[in-house]
Amino acid sequence: METVKDVDALSVPEHIPAEGGFVHFFGTRQSPAVLVKTVHVGQVTPVPPDFPSVISVKQVHGKSVLVFDDPLASHATLTQEGDALVTSQPHVLLVVRTADCVPVLFADLQNRVVAAVHAGWRGAVAGIVGETLATLTQRYGTHAEHLRVAIGPSIGPCCFEVDGPVIDPIKAHYPYWAKVISPVSSTHATVDLKEFIVQQLQHQGIALAAISKSAACTQCDASRFFSYRREGRVNGTMLSGIMLKP
Repeated sequence: METVKDVDALSVPEHIPAEGGFVHFFGTRQSPAVLVKTVHVGQVTPVPPDFPSVISVKQVHGKSVLVFDDPLASHATLTQEGDALVTSQPHVLLVVRTADCVPVLFADLQNRVVAAVHAGWRGAVAGIVGETLATLTQRYGTHAEHLRVAIGPSIGPCCFEVDGPVIDPIKAHYPYWAKVISPVSSTHATVDLKEFIVQQLQHQGIALAAISKSAACTQCDASRFFSYRREGRVNGTMLSGIMLKP
């Protein structure tokens, strides 16, 4: 049976090589330092020479998709709120921030479009992945066979034990819920958020061979990752990003 490709999350080098016309990475607590130190939420941040424009917006755990296809001035203020960023502009790095939630990066190889998604359990249940795919399809004519998707480090099923408010909506809206929920008692279960995303992608027609998935758990690995659950507050976030090369 075909299975998704698992990849470990490694510290990101300061020079991130382009591959196939795309640059993408999943960050750690410390890396990439040039972005950790300079990128601000709600602003277009220039970080030359590698990333001429970096976009990061306020994330709200919803399903709003923001498209950035018009040139934006450096240091422009972004008032939009959303959890998925899309662009067809080269040299525009789309960044999402996570500390247990799932970062998901999309690349349309045919139409040269990229997307970065912040998918917490609320956003995943609300359908942020499907909304992103719908935007790519409707705006750019994206087909599933042209997509490559990378799923980054997040809290793993080893640590994400939840109760009814999380379990019930997944069971109510997703017929494949048994593949992502593992009961531990009559009221509690563990949820595999990354597998939840994989299942959503598959049901949108994306082949497993086109999906890569980090095996890292942000709560388990305190040396590399921030974790809201482990730390009880937001002490910091990891940056994940994707950019088109000209």
